[in-house]
Amino acid sequence: MLSITMKTFQSWPPLRQWLAQKLRLDVAPVIMPLPKGYSEQRALPFLWDIIRSMLLGRSVTIVAAAIVSQIFVALQPLGMGMLIDSLNQTLIAPNQPDKVALALATLAIFWIGGAVFLLLAELITVYVRPQLKASIKARLFQHLMGQSPHYFQENMPGRLAQKVTQAANSGANVYYLLTIQLLQTFVLTLSACILISTLSTDYGLILGLWTLIFIATTLAIGLFGINWSKGLQNAISKVSGQLVDSVNNWDIVRSFARVDHEQRNLATALNDEASWIRRVRLFFISASMLQFGLGIVLMGWLVLKAIADTRSGNMTVGEFTMVCALGMQMFAALRTFSNNIINFFSDYGALKDGIELIMQPHGLSDDASADQLIVKKGGIEFQNMSFVYPNGTRVFDDLNLVIQPGEKIGLVGVSGSGKTTLTRLLTRQYEPDKGCIQIDGQDITHVTLNSLNQAIGMVSQTPNMFHRSVGANIAYGASEASDHQIWQAAASASCVDFIKQRDEGLATLMGEKGLKFSGGERQRLAIARVLLKDAPILLLDEATSSLDSHAEAAIQEALKTLMAGRTVIAIAHRLSTLIDMDRLLVIEAGRFVEEGSHHELLRRGGAYAALWERQQTSSLVLPVQVPKNSMPGG
Repeated sequence: MLSITMKTFQSWPPLRQWLAQKLRLDVAPVIMPLPKGYSEQRALPFLWDIIRSMLLGRSVTIVAAAIVSQIFVALQPLGMGMLIDSLNQTLIAPNQPDKVALALATLAIFWIGGAVFLLLAELITVYVRPQLKASIKARLFQHLMGQSPHYFQENMPGRLAQKVTQAANSGANVYYLLTIQLLQTFVLTLSACILISTLSTDYGLILGLWTLIFIATTLAIGLFGINWSKGLQNAISKVSGQLVDSVNNWDIVRSFARVDHEQRNLATALNDEASWIRRVRLFFISASMLQFGLGIVLMGWLVLKAIADTRSGNMTVGEFTMVCALGMQMFAALRTFSNNIINFFSDYGALKDGIELIMQPHGLSDDASADQLIVKKGGIEFQNMSFVYPNGTRVFDDLNLVIQPGEKIGLVGVSGSGKTTLTRLLTRQYEPDKGCIQIDGQDITHVTLNSLNQAIGMVSQTPNMFHRSVGANIAYGASEASDHQIWQAAASASCVDFIKQRDEGLATLMGEKGLKFSGGERQRLAIARVLLKDAPILLLDEATSSLDSHAEAAIQEALKTLMAGRTVIAIAHRLSTLIDMDRLLVIEAGRFVEEGSHHELLRRGGAYAALWERQQTSSLVLPVQVPKNSMPGG
C-alpha cells in the first residue's frame, strides 16, 4: 500500500510541489555563523545545535508524523482480527448484525493512515536531510578554516576533506535514524505490547521482557561496534589522504620514477581498509545471527501459547490472528531495529570521529572583545618580542623593531634566520610568547583576524592559485572588481600577454594549484591579485624568485607602483631586488646584526657587503644554510 502511494506521489509533481509549498520545505536554511570560541566536539550536541537553530519545526513535524504512522501500523493486526471475527460470526450466526463492513472500513483506515503519515514524514525528510548535510559541511568548513598553521601541518588536506564529507553524510543518516527509523520501532513495539496486554497480561509481560532483552543485546552490540566503525573510518580516510597526497604531487612522483613506490604505499592502505571492512561485516553478521535466534524463541513461544489458548476457548480466531500478526510485526520491526541501531552506531562513530578532529579548539582565535583593525598610516612596531616554535626551536628573543608608516624594509639573511617567521607573526599565523606587535598603535592580538588580513597584502615565493578562472584568482581579494579593473591589475603585473594567449582569456581555468601556468606566470598573477586588493601593508616573500631576468625587470616596475604609499616588508635572497628599499635589515639567528640602506651597508664592508660581493662574483643566490631543527620557511 505504501509503495503504491509513494509511486503516485512521485509521479504527480503538482501534489509534491503543493505540499512542499504549504510546508515551506523548499526554503533552504540560513547558515548561521558560529559563536566566537565555539568548538563543540560532542557529536549529538553538535547535531542538535544545527537542528535547534534552523530545522526544529520541521523535525517536530517529522517525529509527530512518524509516531502517528506507527500507531496506525500497530493497530492493523487489531483491525485484521476484528475482520476475521466478524466474518466468523457471520458464518456461525447469520441472523446477527453484519459487522464485516465496519471491520473492513476500520482496517482500511489503519492501512491508509499508516501509509499517509509515513509518507508525510518521508516527504519532509527528503527536503531536510540535504539541508542538514549542507549545514554540517558549512559549519565544519567554517571552523576548519580558522585552525592554526600547525594544525594543517599535522593533518593531510585529503584526510580533512574526507572527514568533513564523512561527518556530513553520517550526521544526516543519524538524524534520519533517530527521527524516523528507530522512533518507528520504539512506537510500534510499545503499541504492540499495550495491545497484546489487553488480551492477557502474560502476553504483555513476556513480550515486554523479550523486547528489553533484544534491545539490550542490540545496544551492547552497537556500542561495542563504535570502535570498530571508528577504525574503519580512519582506514577509509587514510586511503583518501594517500590518494590526494600522491595525486597532488604527481609531478614529483613521475620525475623521481616512484609510481611503483606510491602504488605499494596505497596497496598497504587499501589492504588495511579491506581488513577493517571484513572484520566489521563479520562482527555484525554474527550479531545478526544471535538476534535471529532470539526472534525464533519469541515466535515459537507466542504461536504455541496462542494455539493453546484458542483451543481452550480463551481466545477467538481473530484474537489468535492478532497475536500472531503482532508478534511477527514486532519481530520484523526489531530485526529492522537491530540493523538500524548498528547503522546508527556506525554513523555515530564516523560523525564523532570527524567532529573530534575538525572541531578542535583553534590554536589562534579572536578575543571576545576583539575590535576591527583600523589602519590609517601603516606603522608597525615589534616590542620586546620573543618566539619559540612548538618543537622548541627559539627564533626571537626580546626583539625590537620599528617600521615607520610608508617605509620600505628589506630583510636579508640565510634561510632559517627568521625572516619568514617575522612575517608569519605579523599576520598572526603564530603569536609571540612574549611582547607584542602593533600596527598604528593597535596590538594585533586584540583585533579580529579578518580585519588584520584585510590590511595586509602578501606575495609569497610559492603563490597558490585556486582551480578557478584567471579572473576569479586575480579578483580574489576584491570580488566586486570589474573586468576593466582586473585587466588593469594584470597589465601592471605584466600578465596581459600570457592571459590573451589562452583562448578563453580571463575565463581560463588555472587547474589544480594553477598548474596550467608556469611558476613565473603564477607569481605575476599573484602580484596582480595583491595590486587589486589594495592593502595598506605589503609583504613580499621572494616575490620575484620564479622570474627570469627579463620578466623580473618588468615586475620591478610593477612593484614600484604597488609599493607606492604603502608600508612594505620584503624578503629576498637575490639582493638586487632590494636595492631601492629605504632600509635593509640583516638578520642572523633571530637578531638584527646590521641595518641601513644598500649603499650604506656596502660602505661599512660588513655581513651585507660580503653577501653582495659573493652574489656579484658567483651570480648565484645566497646558499641555503638551514640551522639544525629550524622550521621550514624561516
